[in-house]
Amino acid sequence: MSIEAGVESITVEGRNLLDKGTRLSTEDIAARLIHAKSVVPFVQANLLESGADDPQDVERWREHLQQFGVWANKPVPMFPYPGSPDYTKRWGVADDHAWERAMDHYLERFHTFSDIQDARPHRLSELELNHAGEPR
Repeated sequence: MSIEAGVESITVEGRNLLDKGTRLSTEDIAARLIHAKSVVPFVQANLLESGADDPQDVERWREHLQQFGVWANKPVPMFPYPGSPDYTKRWGVADDHAWERAMDHYLERFHTFSDIQDARPHRLSELELNHAGEPR
């Protein structure tokens, strides 16, 4: 069992920018994550680049959680999932090419992703070509 919590930002302002609608303080969120780790083997706090967080504050928060066994990633760029407000604002209603469009945009815009990911993701069209003709 594991928990991946979409904390997104360590500030209320950052979470509000992402329409998280949370009423909890960052301290309350941390306390709940730490409590969850006492009963669940793996707990992760997912952070996004909100533009509202001081990088030094983020690093201190991550270190605090890690002292209790809770993993918190370095903030990653936000992916415009088809159907998300960011996707809809950019391209409108999702169609049959929505995932390819979002992935291409993401790969063109960003060159690093996660602090635990060394490899660069491939475009969906490349993956599909590499697996064409394989039995399903």
